[in-house]
Amino acid sequence: VALGPLGDAAPVGVTRARGATRIIIERTDGRIFVLPIGGQYNDWRIIGADRTSVMFTGPGGKTRIPLADRPISTGRFNPPQPDTR
Repeated sequence: VALGPLGDAAPVGVTRARGATRIIIERTDGRIFVLPIGGQYNDWRIIGADRTSVMFTGPGGKTRIPLADRPISTGRFNPPQPDTR
């Protein structure tokens, strides 16, 4: 089941360690991926992040996806919808 641009996943957090920003992406099956700016999930490359969202570029251009407000693997809420402005 596709949830949005990332398919079965959504960004759930942004962290900084040793000067590097990392994006935490969770799939609906609970698997976690921690990717740097410039990293790629499926056909989407991470191009930026702030405290509330992650910016990707991929098929169809750029999109900003807000961080999920809780883990998506629980299936208890609607995943964030991208802002393609």
